[in-house]
Amino acid sequence: MSTRTLVIATALLTVMGAASARAADIRVPEDVKSYRKALRRARPGDVVILAPGSYAGRLTVRRRGVTVRGEGAVFSARKNGAKVVVIRGKDAAVEGVTVENGTVLLKAAGAAVRGLHLRGLVGRSAISVRAADAQVEDNHFEPITYTETGEAVVLVLGDRAVVTGNTAEAVLFADAQLGPRGQNDFIRVVGDDAHVSGNAIDVSDGTTGVRVVGDRATVSDNRLDWGPDGIVVTGNTTTVSGNTVTNGFGVAIEVVGDDATLTDNVAEGRAGDGLRVVGSFYTIVDNEISMGVPTLPQPSLITRAPLSLLDVANYDGPPVGVVISPGALTDPDVTVGCPAIVIRSEELGGVVEDNTIEYSMGAAVNAVTSGATLRGNTVRRRGAAPGVFAFEVVGTGNLISANSLSSGAVVAGGFAVRGASNVVESNEFVGLAGHAILTTGGSNTIDGNRIFDPRRLGSWNALIDIFDNDNLVLRNVIEDRSSSHGSTSMAPALHVTGDNNLIEANRMQGLAAMFSMEKVWVGGSRNVVRRNVLVACGHFGVIVGGSGNTVEDNQAINAAAEPRPALVYANVQDWVELSADYMVYGTDNEVCHNGSDGAWGSGFLVEGDGNDIHDNETGNSVRHGFDVRGDGNRVHRNQSFDVGKSGFVVPYGNDNSITDCVATGSGACGLEAGGKLTSLIRDTFTGSAVHDVQITGTLSVFEGNVFDTILEP
Repeated sequence: MSTRTLVIATALLTVMGAASARAADIRVPEDVKSYRKALRRARPGDVVILAPGSYAGRLTVRRRGVTVRGEGAVFSARKNGAKVVVIRGKDAAVEGVTVENGTVLLKAAGAAVRGLHLRGLVGRSAISVRAADAQVEDNHFEPITYTETGEAVVLVLGDRAVVTGNTAEAVLFADAQLGPRGQNDFIRVVGDDAHVSGNAIDVSDGTTGVRVVGDRATVSDNRLDWGPDGIVVTGNTTTVSGNTVTNGFGVAIEVVGDDATLTDNVAEGRAGDGLRVVGSFYTIVDNEISMGVPTLPQPSLITRAPLSLLDVANYDGPPVGVVISPGALTDPDVTVGCPAIVIRSEELGGVVEDNTIEYSMGAAVNAVTSGATLRGNTVRRRGAAPGVFAFEVVGTGNLISANSLSSGAVVAGGFAVRGASNVVESNEFVGLAGHAILTTGGSNTIDGNRIFDPRRLGSWNALIDIFDNDNLVLRNVIEDRSSSHGSTSMAPALHVTGDNNLIEANRMQGLAAMFSMEKVWVGGSRNVVRRNVLVACGHFGVIVGGSGNTVEDNQAINAAAEPRPALVYANVQDWVELSADYMVYGTDNEVCHNGSDGAWGSGFLVEGDGNDIHDNETGNSVRHGFDVRGDGNRVHRNQSFDVGKSGFVVPYGNDNSITDCVATGSGACGLEAGGKLTSLIRDTFTGSAVHDVQITGTLSVFEGNVFDTILEP
């Protein structure tokens, strides 16, 4: 070792030894009779130890780095609310003393109070901090009564505050005022980089548990019981985790600001909101929320909800938004019509994923947002007000996927999506009594959803109801697996209104006992109804109205599916006459390559002009195979077999043509024709019980037909 290094090391040891020598324990009254003299003697690093007993006057620590430790020492205020402990020295601390009817003030950076016991009647904050880097740790607040409102039990004004491990019980305000939200706080921190953790607070009356105003706050592992609000944090880049908030009213946890992370929090037994976030870039994971019955007027800003996300920021960045995954939100009691999750984030989107929501009355998710993902959530419902949906989504470009909804409710709906370019896919609905899916707006995709055992009692709502243009309705399944859920519903199972919609590869089964009328009803123009399958669905299979629509490659198998309709349709008294697997009314529609078997009524019923009905097949229907009404319709290359009445019926109209069609085994006639037929060419009508051909109108061209008997006028 060089001489220079040895000199430096020796100097450092000397300084350290001197500092160690200066640090000392000064006992009162053993070493010094009064604590004031002890404080005047103390140097940085010294500890003044107070013996058990009562001490008069104010404890003021002025020296830097001095610690005062009470071992049963009690300081009582001469006047309620007067300052009893004051720290003015930087990095000084007071530990383990009891404060009666008075307050504590920290006015130096790095000051700390630890292990204090505070009790009695105070007029304002029990502990006030007006400096940075303060520490308020492991203090206990026994019954405290406040004579003024608008105060905080612990008030911190300064950055980098640490408020941890404090406990409290029975904090009261003398006038018992509830007042507006946030009137009284137990812990209030105003400053950046605050750390508030491990506090256990039993608050009451108008006292909010924890309120933090500042950026980069961490609020974790606190236990709060009762009060209007549990935790309220205002600032950016905040973390709220592991907190438990029980009982009381108001919001359990509220965060206002961007970049909020809420994880592993529990809110239960409260009458107000569970979680509320206002801002952008939320991450909300593994929270459990169980709300109780409201007993007091709600002070909520927007609505009462176990989880409320309200984005009012003007933000131009990428759609990061909300992440809620996975969590549990439960409402064990039937309550007022309040949603479980509320999102107001018109631009930011986000993710609501893998949550379990047990809820009654209000919506499980109420969202006004765009670009959001609602995926993998499980919703169990027991009741709802009329017209209330489990998911109510307003916006564009949202994805609603792989959610599960079960309900025993009478009029509860599934998903209402209002906006364009949304995707509703692979969701499952069990036991609904109203809409499963309702969309308004264009270019939505409804794909691969499964609807089981609907209970549509007295409802006019279609199970899938699509409004507007350019929608895709694909691969959905609607099935009554029990065949015991009869209803008086007049609405179709699938209803699409608008133009240029594609209804493809959907399957409906076992709906004959539903009493409902139409199973697929499409209104508008240029729609395509293709490759759908309907099994045992009863009265009407597919109804298409409008012009320029295409109905092709569908299969309707309604054997032994006798319907029980509930109304007379379209002013026609004989409802059986209008029953059909396929009913097309309007102009210039194409009906082709469809199959019908066992229709209760007719296989195909076409009303309108200029329709093209070709390459279809029907059999075993109760009434007719093809019933065509109107002018200028083309009926060609169709087959009818073993129907109850006539294979083909054209009761009236002009300029209709029947070409290359086959009818065998008809219960009455192969063909009944009235009005004016332009042509009857290369048709085969055989095996009819009455006449193969019965013509009561006029016929222009008759050639190449095969039949056994004919009745002409």
